[in-house]
Amino acid sequence: STPGSTPSSTLLTDLRAEVGAESAPLLQFILRHAGLIACGVGLFVLVLVGAGIWSWRSDVAKEEAQAELARLSLTLKGEERTKALGELAARVPSDMRFAVLSAQAQSAAESQDWAQAARIYGEAARLDSEGSLGLAALFAQCGALMNAGTPESASEALAVLQALTGRVGAAEKDVLLRMQAEAAQAAGRTDVAAAAFDELAKSGDKDDQAYYRYRAAALRGTDAAAPEAPQCRTLRMANC
Repeated sequence: STPGSTPSSTLLTDLRAEVGAESAPLLQFILRHAGLIACGVGLFVLVLVGAGIWSWRSDVAKEEAQAELARLSLTLKGEERTKALGELAARVPSDMRFAVLSAQAQSAAESQDWAQAARIYGEAARLDSEGSLGLAALFAQCGALMNAGTPESASEALAVLQALTGRVGAAEKDVLLRMQAEAAQAAGRTDVAAAAFDELAKSGDKDDQAYYRYRAAALRGTDAAAPEAPQCRTLRMANC
């Protein structure tokens, strides 16, 4: 998605597991009050920032950085917030940097600076290259690249998504395939896109299968007789 796809329940479960049982109260609070807390900041970054904040030890430097992150996120907007968060990321303790970078990337995305958002999400992902937080950041990076709207950025997204094929579990496989298909089509790789839609057509309910077969046929130029594109129930429900 755009930086767009809704994280799966399995991925959210992994995030909770990585943060630890003591994080549950904060995560639940964030989920209940996301609109009030965020002031426009996406739920994705709220979960990541909340996870990072909750795991910090209570020494003075980290408490000060925690307070500064909250202040910047809630009081600044647009490019000013993105710049300030970048300056904060450069000086925070290493185990807080992922949270601050995620907040900065989301801020850039809200300003529709997709190139900057993608770059920062990629930087955050490298800090947790083997974990669920890093995986979530890579999905967000690809969403930002897709939103950039150029064949070059779509090609970059496709390369990242293809590299993730062996990392995701069964619950995230369809999300990954959908993103690969859309990125490939935007990059002009119709063969790759059609193959991804073929894979998607092998699972899901009948409506979804018909939709994915239609998309694959359209890419191959064999849909001329189809009177109307079928609807994809999964995509409608996910709003993606």
